[in-house]
Amino acid sequence: MEIEEQWIADAVKSLIKRGEETTALFLMDCSLNLKDHDICFEFNGDNTFELVSVYIECSLHQYEVLENDSHDITLKVKQAISTTKPYEIAIRNDGNGIYPLLKKEQHPENWREQYKESILGQKIHNQGLPEDKTGKYKRYQWNNFELGSLAELAIARELDTRDLVFFPNSKARTKINKSSYIIIPDFLVCCKGKWGILQCDHESTHPYAAEDHKKDRYFRIHGVKVIERYDYEDCVKNAKNVVDQFLNLLDKNG
Repeated sequence: MEIEEQWIADAVKSLIKRGEETTALFLMDCSLNLKDHDICFEFNGDNTFELVSVYIECSLHQYEVLENDSHDITLKVKQAISTTKPYEIAIRNDGNGIYPLLKKEQHPENWREQYKESILGQKIHNQGLPEDKTGKYKRYQWNNFELGSLAELAIARELDTRDLVFFPNSKARTKINKSSYIIIPDFLVCCKGKWGILQCDHESTHPYAAEDHKKDRYFRIHGVKVIERYDYEDCVKNAKNVVDQFLNLLDKNG
């Protein structure tokens, strides 16, 4: 394992041990890039160490967070990186030489056509994540799916380890009393022939509780028996337990 990968893995593990799962997930989507290398001698002159600047390569949203030195996540990330640094490395600027670095975007060869379609609203897809025109909430890219919160990201990763089929944020259309509606479950799950819905409650994707419960009833009308809603923090910190509980209910009641 490369030194940068080992270092960030150690930092993530230290955050998990301290119960900082949200920050751990944040850092897990970043990578480390060491620059400005200098070889220095310790005071006794016998041993050397490497003096470096540490750059955290990250997405635009993460960059904006890490640029804010007083942000809680920034403070926890920098502390985790500082406390897990390899013995033979020293961080420049008296340990404060840790900076965000915006990742270079990977663009398709026909990026002009694709981005033009996106701008003009011409591209058709069936993913139903609500548009956030305010830019307040981060969207998370995972295996070519877009997810609406860290909770959804944690649950998607956990579902991906199980022997089942799941549909993240897929648009569905139904007819109730001669009226058609679009409904978007966070996760439509099929396991052993039984179908259920797992919802991660969060203000960015579920701002209106009454409306959400109304849409849950639409699924029940059509025979989906298991529709379970879980708290955001539970999904982030205890994704395995959430999925275990959901699949147990699906097995018994689906």
